[in-house]
This record gives sequence, structure tokens and C-alpha cells, in this order.
Amino acid sequence: MRRVRSVIMIPATIVLLLCFTSGHALAQEKKVVRISGGGALSDVVQSYSQSYMKGAENCSITVTGTTTGIGFKKLFDGDTDIVMATRKITAEEAKIAQEKGLSLNSTYIGQVELAVITNSKNTIDELTMEQLEKIFNGQFRNWNEAGGPNEPIKVTTRKVPESGVGLRFQEVVLKGAPYAKDHLIVSSYNMALMVCGKSFAIGYIPTSTAFFDKIEDQGVKVLDLKKQADSAPYPLASGVTRETLYPISVAFILYWNPKSDNPCIKAFADFAEKQTQ
Repeated sequence: MRRVRSVIMIPATIVLLLCFTSGHALAQEKKVVRISGGGALSDVVQSYSQSYMKGAENCSITVTGTTTGIGFKKLFDGDTDIVMATRKITAEEAKIAQEKGLSLNSTYIGQVELAVITNSKNTIDELTMEQLEKIFNGQFRNWNEAGGPNEPIKVTTRKVPESGVGLRFQEVVLKGAPYAKDHLIVSSYNMALMVCGKSFAIGYIPTSTAFFDKIEDQGVKVLDLKKQADSAPYPLASGVTRETLYPISVAFILYWNPKSDNPCIKAFADFAEKQTQ
């Protein structure tokens, strides 16, 4: 008996639709770039990423602000692709990278200045660098020692060496000496604003953060810094700059693994570098 083969006819429109859907899905597949590290840089990097993704639809970028130290740890553990750093990699971190077979590349983006803040009710509007040092090392414990009100000084800082901002401030202002023994370590720049807004505290905040533009809303003001009492105040710039005359600033550096097969990583680093040229 002759066997009759049954043939299922699939309409051409369905075939075309299946092909289009498959091809469209492939076209929509994006390379994800995870960025983490210094919170001082997260708002700027977030802005850069949004601009970058408008012209690179195949790249998806997520930005998480923590500390530079945590950023490096995440990179070593394979949990992030780019570290946004406010300091150079330490010898210990470089050793860990080597042990894990990572040969890191880096790109210098610019400098971010650190504004010194206090309560808006504080009658002091400016400090010399010497006065600032004596406040943060604990020599001055009351604002009247710097010509201000009879109020105790509460010093707020970031944790070092995890925070590149905290480390840099210590290097510049305290010349490497320890912070005041009773200083308060704050977990975020917003926390520094909250403490200063509720007491006669003093702290510092990068001008690159979104918090910097809203400090007056929290009862906080920026203090002018001067080399000496009869000097003009140092100019303070917001955002990221290639060069600065302000005495306290941190480096803005991106670190990544050049052996990654994700082309969006290097492409974004190159894009970020061009933003401050």
C-alpha cells in the first residue's frame, strides 16, 4: 500500500514573523556594564552613563555608589566591571588583583573638589587651612577657638582607607595625622549634611554629588577656605574639572579588567574621559 505523507503548511506570514522576532531579540540583547565604587562619583558617572547609552543602545549600565575600597573588592570578586575610584589602587589591592590574574587598566577623568560644610547658624563663614587642621585633629574643640560661637565642634569624616575622599582629606588637611579621637564616621554624604544640619558639626562633601546642590535645604552652608587670614578665599568649583586651584580635591579614576570580552566597558571608559577634556 502506498503511504501518504502528511505535510503541514505553515503560512509564510508566520514564518516571517518568527524570523523577525528571533532577529529582533538578538538585536535587543544588551551588554551589561556594572559600575561601583566611590559614592562621590556615582551621580557624575550616572549622568555620563545616561548620555552614553543614548548613542550605544546595545549597552546597559548600572551604577552603585559605595566606597572605592568596596568597588575594588567587587571587581576582584567578579561582581562589578568598572571601579569608580577616588584614589589610586593600594599596594595591597594591587597584590590581590595580581593573585587573581587581573591586570587592571585605568583612566584618569579629572578632579573633584571637597567643600567644607557646617550648620547654617554657625557665625563662622571662613577658615584658614591651619584652623581647619586644628579642628579636624582635635586641637580645637569649641567654635570659639576659631572665632565662632560658644558651641562644641562635632567632627564628621568618612572611613579610611576604604573611602578615597576620607583618605585624601586626611592627607591634605591633617598631613597624614589621625583625625580627632572622638570624630564621627558617617556612612554617606547625606548623613554628613544631616549631622551638620542638626548640630554645630563640621564635615566635607564632594561638589560632584547631588547632595551638594541641596545643602541649603538642610540648614547647611559651605565654608570659604583661605591659605591665611588675609588671603582671598580659594575658588570652589562644582562637578569634575581637569585642573583646580582649590586645596582639597580627589582624583576621579576608572579601573577595569582589559581582558573582559565586553566591549562596552572600554567604550564607556573612553567616553567618560572625553567629558572633561
